[in-house]
Amino acid sequence: MKKTFPFSLLLVSFILLTMLVASSCANNTLNTPPEVQPTKENQGNRPTTLRAVVDQLPSIDPEALAYCNNIKTIIYGTSAFERPEAIQSYKKLMDNDSTLEENPMSLRLHSLTIEDEESGKSIDFFDMPIEQKQVFVDMLLAEDAMMLTEKINAAPELKSMLERENLITSRVIERNQLVNREIGLVHSGFRSLSEKTVDAKDFFKELYDEFEVENNAPSSQSQLRGLDVSVSFNYPEVPAERVRSYWQKYARRGDFIVAIPNHFCPWIYANIGVGVRFKVGHAGIINEKITSSTNLDDKNSTIECFPENGVQGLNIANWNTPHYVVGIQRVKYVWKWRWFRSGLYKETTPVSNPEALANWASKYRGHKYVKWYEFATPKWFAPDRFTCTTLVWWCAKKAYGVNVSNWYSPLVTPSGLLTDDCTYIRANVL
Repeated sequence: MKKTFPFSLLLVSFILLTMLVASSCANNTLNTPPEVQPTKENQGNRPTTLRAVVDQLPSIDPEALAYCNNIKTIIYGTSAFERPEAIQSYKKLMDNDSTLEENPMSLRLHSLTIEDEESGKSIDFFDMPIEQKQVFVDMLLAEDAMMLTEKINAAPELKSMLERENLITSRVIERNQLVNREIGLVHSGFRSLSEKTVDAKDFFKELYDEFEVENNAPSSQSQLRGLDVSVSFNYPEVPAERVRSYWQKYARRGDFIVAIPNHFCPWIYANIGVGVRFKVGHAGIINEKITSSTNLDDKNSTIECFPENGVQGLNIANWNTPHYVVGIQRVKYVWKWRWFRSGLYKETTPVSNPEALANWASKYRGHKYVKWYEFATPKWFAPDRFTCTTLVWWCAKKAYGVNVSNWYSPLVTPSGLLTDDCTYIRANVL
């Protein structure tokens, strides 16, 4: 007589076998799958281990990855792991970012808000042991690369601008013979920090000069004085009524708006003047709650900075070109040190009082535009004089203590405002 194997016994055997396999894997840390932590907003899973970073690289936009690889190369090549000497506190960094002596990469690392996952205590990047710094930078730049990929998907024009910046930066890196570094590769063995380093001040001066030479035609004086506006642009018009409708639906007082060029005109010129409709990119701050009855010519709708009349109130009608409505957010990095199973995830929180940006901008009405010979380094002249973008940058520092500026530029460009991790796109106005 044929015996039947009881189903219940089969089930128990399967469960016991599963438990044994699980126990074996738990004791083999080399084969343990990397942990993945969700972001605070639960917007999908983010990689929190170096292995997950490597696995994620194929889904990152190539230009975003190249940008972050360049940053890593420069961090190592300019000794940015060393604490800035002139600026010893976050408050001083937020009050004045104008020192010519400090490595901007070090300043950026200095300004990060980092929290230990287990204790909840704040961490100063420069207090970490060197091996932690190396792992942390890989994870940080992987987060940046994913953030940039998301923004390129939302604002495709950014990709060509990143590509141009990457080409220029790579030339300077190669000319200085810095060792190329790539995010996600530190786990293959820590590389010596002393592999070819250069003086940071000299490197960044060369980099800034390279951008200026590459993009500085026609001359800065003629461009900034509005004397040469013969360049061909490709800006479609957006009816002002449609702009008002977008702002009514998506914008709050204190959000800012950004138009970026979709051509290769000199990127250092944030704007030329009202008369030519900021054809090379512009930024402004929304100063009113926009409603369907807001007058299109009301010169209190925005606060902006132009060569003509400096910081001033302007209107919706002046923004009849494609642009983005952008908000500001606070960024905190939660860090767990476990050698090659370390974790990092980013928490972003939109500012709760967006009106503070407009309130600070109002304080500077009447302040002048930078002089033409100051335009290459406009950060250094705020708050005495501004460009359209440094007005947004400075007011964000004063209102929220956040630095909406990219890693290595003395400028705050329109595209730089869009690509910073402390900003997020609320609407694409087309």
